[in-house]
Amino acid sequence: MGIATTFIGFDIKRSFWNNFQSMIIDFRGIMHFIVSILLLLFRAGFIFFGYITIKYRSKIIRAKTDDKGLYFKEITVGNKLERLSFDLNPLTLLHYSKITNIYYVEDFWKGNYLEIETSSGRKILTALNVLSKSDKNEIYNTVKKQINKKNC
Repeated sequence: MGIATTFIGFDIKRSFWNNFQSMIIDFRGIMHFIVSILLLLFRAGFIFFGYITIKYRSKIIRAKTDDKGLYFKEITVGNKLERLSFDLNPLTLLHYSKITNIYYVEDFWKGNYLEIETSSGRKILTALNVLSKSDKNEIYNTVKKQINKKNC
């Protein structure tokens, strides 16, 4: 996002200096200069936040399984800030006894995703879409094995 907003104002027909002023720092007047500095800080913030997000993404746990059930991050219905910060919420526990089935769906348009079925209906585990295909398969196989063990 920060890199993309840097190129706002670029025009191939203008000189390097005019493009530099419209994209980075504008020296045409004091107000132009102040606004361009603020926008430069804003862009740098986007780039820094993106770097931090990529660097620490492996430390975020989206799902785990154990003998009790499936723990997963749930995106709750609420305002936009709550939905954006769902990684700060604790994992939701769903006991294997409450899961009737689990599906691994491969869709061309939606991608690969996990869906669980309980007595209250089916639910797509949207927060797990960022996991790799092998991680999703591992969760699917573990939960499926526990469901089959429960049904026997």
